[in-house]
Amino acid sequence: MVGLPADMGFEKGGEEAVEIALPDGTIMKMCPESYASFILFPMLTSLVNGRIVMLGDPGLGKTQIATLMGQMTGLPLPAIRAGMVNGHPQLTMADLFGNLDLAEYAKGNISPVWRDIVKSRFRFVNEFNRIPTKTQSGLLAALAEQFVELFNSTFEMKDAPWFFTANEANGGGTYQVIAALWDRMDASVRATPVNAHYLEKARGIDNRADFPEHLRLSEEETKVINKRIEGLPVDKAAEERLTYFFSQLNACEKAAEDVNHRFKSHIVEGEKRGDALWSGAHDDANEYIGAQIENTVGTRIYFSIIRYAKALAWFRGKEQVETEDIAAVLPAVMSHRIKPNRSAQAEDRWAWVSKLWQKAMDRYDERERNTDRLSLARLKEELGTIPLSDQPARIEQYMKEFTAQMDGSAGIEELLSMKLLYEETMRKVKEQGITLIARPRPPRPPRHRGKAGGTILTPEEVLAMHQAGRMPAIGSWVRIPGMDLLVSPHTVTNKEIGKWMKKGGYKRDEGWSEAGGKWREEEKIVRPAYWDVPRFNQPEQPVVGFSWYEAEAYLGSKGLMFLTEAQWEEVARGGLRGKTYPWGDEEPTAELAHFEQPGNTGAPLNVTQLFRPNNYGVFHMAGNVWQWCQDCHDSNKNTKVLRGGSWSRAAVLLRVAYRGYYAPDGRFNGIGCRAARTP
Repeated sequence: MVGLPADMGFEKGGEEAVEIALPDGTIMKMCPESYASFILFPMLTSLVNGRIVMLGDPGLGKTQIATLMGQMTGLPLPAIRAGMVNGHPQLTMADLFGNLDLAEYAKGNISPVWRDIVKSRFRFVNEFNRIPTKTQSGLLAALAEQFVELFNSTFEMKDAPWFFTANEANGGGTYQVIAALWDRMDASVRATPVNAHYLEKARGIDNRADFPEHLRLSEEETKVINKRIEGLPVDKAAEERLTYFFSQLNACEKAAEDVNHRFKSHIVEGEKRGDALWSGAHDDANEYIGAQIENTVGTRIYFSIIRYAKALAWFRGKEQVETEDIAAVLPAVMSHRIKPNRSAQAEDRWAWVSKLWQKAMDRYDERERNTDRLSLARLKEELGTIPLSDQPARIEQYMKEFTAQMDGSAGIEELLSMKLLYEETMRKVKEQGITLIARPRPPRPPRHRGKAGGTILTPEEVLAMHQAGRMPAIGSWVRIPGMDLLVSPHTVTNKEIGKWMKKGGYKRDEGWSEAGGKWREEEKIVRPAYWDVPRFNQPEQPVVGFSWYEAEAYLGSKGLMFLTEAQWEEVARGGLRGKTYPWGDEEPTAELAHFEQPGNTGAPLNVTQLFRPNNYGVFHMAGNVWQWCQDCHDSNKNTKVLRGGSWSRAAVLLRVAYRGYYAPDGRFNGIGCRAARTP
């Protein structure tokens, strides 16, 4: 096979990939170590005795690739063809696995004549999506149990690779392939046309007849390679990342009241398309990857990933599996096994799976940068320093602290792991006859996060993230140079207010001033003014219709504060003295700020939408939404200062020096707020 594009690649030996930008913004990479997935994954399947389905239109070489892989296992062409089954609508179990032995039947015995596919060390089912459902069920049993039962006889099959093809790229065909059979496929690849540049070279070549002898593997050689692959270790950090990825995919806060059942597997099938995958203003599909898929990702997929990652690492000559190997095999192993939810942009399944992984890894890295974050790993480290008699009480206390930092569905699986650790520890205590001693817990080291929590970044770190096409997470902070001050890089979002509301923000008195509480009761305020308006209520949009009184209560309940007017202007300027706007003197454009102009979206932008920060790493200090300040306006002591302009106001109001004001109970759809705190 020649002319297939290399669609997978790795940097190698310090040599970086070359990037070519296409007009639509897509980046094509040319890597020093590169492979064509349509060839690589069938090869890996042969080496680990996996199951792979090759998808694509007729004439793209699926059957030829499968035949080549059969030759690589050392089988001659006649044996490969004898072991191949072509799917068709009338295919029966007997056609697939064996017929009645008529000679034995004449003697009064009922037994089968087994077909070559059950005896071979290479198995190939062509166009398996044309097989009737009943026969698919028999095939599923053979894949699951590694034996075939026919005419009261049983044949135990040797471990061997299975190759399947389907002529339609989406897997459709004469019969719908049953979900359980899809799940038994370790990997899937899509056929790619031969590049036109190579068509002349490809003419007249028969790769099946000309297969190089030195590439054929004997049965013994295949076993040795398989054993080496199986024994390849997995880097602990890489395995932790994969485990985290799975925990994010499966947990679902709203699946059940019982925390032990808060997984998508506990949602009634017909309700998985509804609101069950979202949790109020968080767990939205834009941030929480678990909300993008409907089905549960099981352990079979996990072990397929490990299996193929080991094979890839061995093939690349590595001594252990690393994160890049896991990331490389994920699309092939998962794209045919997970079901996108209604909001998922999953037209290209391979790219979509890679994006899910990258989003999870960004969140994982953000979490790891927070040195004070509670986690199962850190709990285990701490338990290693205290006596067994003290450990149950410490785990219990640690779990209580951990739940305070949980965000929607994220953390549910880790919390349940702590519960299992507690139960295991209690069993050890009882087995050893140890009396539990209630000792005072040693004080925790002081936290730099304070009540509000969140990762603290420098302006340089935010600017580097922006340069790399990433945005700081909601809930993070920027340390302002020369000031004893931490400022949120984003204005307060609907997601954050939703969590506050869920904890009784409008019902409890915490944070509410006397004037604000009185206004709340008299006006029966229970939510922001535009909370139920789709144009303004998306989780990552800044909260609007949020009065100064409401902002005061929210910030006060979390130990946060408004910026004073002087602080706001200092932060907005970002170190640029005497300039008109946060970015300098250049007149506002759509690339610099979101304000009233032709083509305006008619609503605030999501705060995590890639946008340009100022030099202090703070976003939207001009435009998007007005920001309440602590101060009263000097022209009217009954009003509060507003700064920054908004999505619905003219460019002239974006000037750093411009001062607006509004009544503290005002709830306009262009007014939000920004949080600040001391370090």
